[in-house]
Amino acid sequence: MCRAVAAFEAGRASGRKVATVSNNSAVCVQTFLLLHGLLYSMDAVVGRAPYQPEAMKPSPDSLLRASSELAVPLRDCTLIGDSVTDVEAAKVTDGRSVGFANKAGKERALATAGADVVVTTMLAVADALRLPWEQACRGRFGVVPSSDRQPVAFVADISAGVHRPDRRRQ
Repeated sequence: MCRAVAAFEAGRASGRKVATVSNNSAVCVQTFLLLHGLLYSMDAVVGRAPYQPEAMKPSPDSLLRASSELAVPLRDCTLIGDSVTDVEAAKVTDGRSVGFANKAGKERALATAGADVVVTTMLAVADALRLPWEQACRGRFGVVPSSDRQPVAFVADISAGVHRPDRRRQ
């Protein structure tokens, strides 16, 4: 979990707003963040819309709500997620996405889904957030940014980078 914390803190330290979005309920996510001492690092926590399964990712609903709560246009947000549906939701909004390949074999699926960048550790995200946008893209991610606009918000699916060693993720 410390790698996810490092990424959240680097996002905050860089002056960006930080939010988490999830297909879980906001109350569950807030409780998890509180229990793990991470709630302080979030500007917004967005969970699934109650009784609206159609609003779950890959629907962009949670990203739209996070953008609104942060008062940051979606084009200035970057979603970091560990699933194809996270990347698909970001693509629908024309936002940027970083695919977090937290298991072997995910790199290809996330890249095929259209992630702008794929990383295998949240430390790469934390390191990149500490650098100017162009330098981060060229140096850490090895890509030239598609835009010179530096993202002003960092939106993460809370499951990306938060591992519970005592439980298997499916």
